[in-house]
Amino acid sequence: MRVCVVCEEVFDVRSARKREVGGLAIHCPDCSEERAVRVVGVAAGDGKQASVSIIRPQTQRDRVAFLAYWHQAVGMHRGKECQMDVHLTTPQFSVSVVSAAAATNHKGRL
Repeated sequence: MRVCVVCEEVFDVRSARKREVGGLAIHCPDCSEERAVRVVGVAAGDGKQASVSIIRPQTQRDRVAFLAYWHQAVGMHRGKECQMDVHLTTPQFSVSVVSAAAATNHKGRL
């Protein structure tokens, strides 16, 4: 529990609301203002197991739309069901690839 330096309210730094809004740890969720949009790290679609792509969305709305699309496309939280039975519609979002780290095989090659 902390006391906000702006409004002097007591708040929990580890609460779900505080994690959602971000900002400084000394500000409560109501006084927090996160200007930077967080990057997203996703598994690359090239078939390698440990390949990772880091995506930078333009806005928070783009980040949420991209993650929702990605989770639907890869079958997240589907169990043993196939994700292809759901109509995959690509929403409008603007993202750029920051980094694409390729995985190597057991011999150290790509």
